[in-house]
Amino acid sequence: MKFKDVDLAFANLLASEKKGFGEGVPRLKPANQALDLAFLKGKLRLHCRRLLYAAQTSPQALEIGEEDAAEAFALLERKKEYLGLDQGLFLYTNVLDFLSRRPSEVSVEDLQNYLRVYDLHAGDCSLEEQIELLMMASSYCISLTNIGRKEFGIDSLLILARTVGLRYSNDGVKEEGYLSASVFRCLTIAVLLMIPRNRLPEINHVVKWPAHNTNFTVKEWSLRFSRIYSPFLDPKIRKPYQQNLKAAILFQEEEYLKAFKIFRELRFPDSQILSLSPLRFSYCCVFSMHYHGTTAERKFLRRNNLRPSVILERFRKRVAYQKKKLEGEWAILLRHEVALERMQAIHKAYELANRSDSPEKVWAKIEEYLLVVRESLLKGGLAMEKPWMQTQLELLEKRCKSGSRLSL
Repeated sequence: MKFKDVDLAFANLLASEKKGFGEGVPRLKPANQALDLAFLKGKLRLHCRRLLYAAQTSPQALEIGEEDAAEAFALLERKKEYLGLDQGLFLYTNVLDFLSRRPSEVSVEDLQNYLRVYDLHAGDCSLEEQIELLMMASSYCISLTNIGRKEFGIDSLLILARTVGLRYSNDGVKEEGYLSASVFRCLTIAVLLMIPRNRLPEINHVVKWPAHNTNFTVKEWSLRFSRIYSPFLDPKIRKPYQQNLKAAILFQEEEYLKAFKIFRELRFPDSQILSLSPLRFSYCCVFSMHYHGTTAERKFLRRNNLRPSVILERFRKRVAYQKKKLEGEWAILLRHEVALERMQAIHKAYELANRSDSPEKVWAKIEEYLLVVRESLLKGGLAMEKPWMQTQLELLEKRCKSGSRLSL
């Protein structure tokens, strides 16, 4: 029910009055019902957003509170039959129930219960409502993930993928505008790294695969998503986001030379802070090739005068520069600052092991350097970086405890 439905109800009421005011009597109840439904749905939508905003700012900053929705709740309590008349209103009450649960108490089962109800009734809602009802659930899952409820991370991505499928599957760029670059990056890189293969059937339809087909890999899903939805990105930034996925796949497959050749040219014109990521992973690639690479990879490094220490210093300066600019994207910048600490720690550990004639004798000092790295691994997250770090630690420990120096 939209406000245009209210206008239509009033138009019908006024048209009937042309024959006399008495003729409008049968139209009063439909007009009142249309107005009630529009009021209820508008208030519930706003209240849902207030709950989502409250997780990101102080209650005082919102300037509206629970009391601003009190009249809507009272009306709904008095006229519960409205829930059977409008499936959108019914689903807004359900998503509101999910959003109202405390972050410490809400469960994945609560989310799954909401999604089951959504799947049963969303077909009777407008496309706009279908998208919004999913997006709000996804937003809450993301905020829960950000405060440590990691069990909501996978579902937040699956729901987000469904909203993109609804919004853009029918050439949506004409009406919806460009697809958000951050959403595209999330649904390529994060899906690649986080979604288990057995959950793919839930979003097969987003990339136009049969729902029952389980023969596809997460890598294939991510690449297909990129092919289908990258045309909806702003053309000015499209290529870097496509290339970023290719580099991430190569990095994941330990094709460090191929990955590095993409990372070193990669810049995100819409975000200087995000552009720190390619430099960060360029360091990882050069580090691996420097200490554990093939003859061809080391030859490439020498020919191009590439050393881990040089790239690490470049990354440190870039992080310091962005910090001085003091321009938004604090969460991303903080992640890069923490990553810099890990990079410096593992760099010092390898340098010490390489300088020592008997690496096993300095192992205690090496372990001291690596403490910050091991603590990061225990905290979880770092989906793209974690396997790389674990490999570097294992190789270093193996070399040191065998008494052999790192060959360069």
